[in-house]
Amino acid sequence: MNVALFVFLVCLPCLVFSQTCSNTTNCDAKCRGLEYNSDSVIPLLTQADIGFIEFQEKANKAIKIIRQYPGVVGNEDLDLRMTLQYFCCYAPHQYDQVAEAIRSVVWEPFDLKFSTAECYSGGNRNASDSSIVVVLDNKTQKQVASVVEAFETAIVARGVPVKTPRSDQQPFHVILGIVDSTYPVEEVLTSINNEIDTWNRFPIKVTNFFIGIPPNYFFANGTKPF
Repeated sequence: MNVALFVFLVCLPCLVFSQTCSNTTNCDAKCRGLEYNSDSVIPLLTQADIGFIEFQEKANKAIKIIRQYPGVVGNEDLDLRMTLQYFCCYAPHQYDQVAEAIRSVVWEPFDLKFSTAECYSGGNRNASDSSIVVVLDNKTQKQVASVVEAFETAIVARGVPVKTPRSDQQPFHVILGIVDSTYPVEEVLTSINNEIDTWNRFPIKVTNFFIGIPPNYFFANGTKPF
């Protein structure tokens, strides 16, 4: 067999996979010394409203579809969450400054409404894996982005650089499953989006989020810690 043809046939699944999944990353640089990556996360379960109950039902339906095919290496059905900010290569003392900066911002509860299932390659521990996700609708993307921009402005004011602005990273999303390069992504995305045309009629009202490492919780103006 012609060598070029052989390579093409072997790599064909990878080609289809890469065309289907948007190649986006969040933190590109390798950290040095004591620096490490972290993020701020919205745990959707703690919002505990009718919007989340509806979204959880649809998300579990999508996860069930995802699991019908081989190639799933991880799923998120027990831990539905959305990353608000990705913090890239900060030192421990800078995370203290980041937390102080975010606490200085008065922010109001905001809504989440989800629209479609998509696929992102990049950002996983295994570079060849990709994430099946559901993204916020365009209106909500812009609203959440404005909240994050206020946090970023406060962080810079504290003397901490925002190395990768959130606007240059992946759109706001919830991961439904992580899959390998053999997975039939396009077929599954079509199936999910045909089955689920509305993810949550009622918005999920966000009143809190946290930074995992080091642990810090943040609450919207006028709301109380749970």
